[in-house]
Amino acid sequence: MAQILARTPLIADLKPGGRYLARDVYYTGGAPVILKALLEGSYLNGSCITVTGRTLAEELAAIATPDGRCTWVRCATRAHGPD
Repeated sequence: MAQILARTPLIADLKPGGRYLARDVYYTGGAPVILKALLEGSYLNGSCITVTGRTLAEELAAIATPDGRCTWVRCATRAHGPD
């Protein structure tokens, strides 16, 4: 488990250890924002088929990325951690 945690980026600065609440996730686009950050960091396989029959990458292509004012989530290349 420690090996997995060591290579996993901390892209969401959420409580209990972080500064922001789950409602902040909701107001900035929800779980798709997190999924898109993970996809952009190559932590998810975008070619996986979803229940809609489209790939994960196709589904997330339409999701807007945070506008810069949102500080609770970052792309995987600018992660909060794990270091």
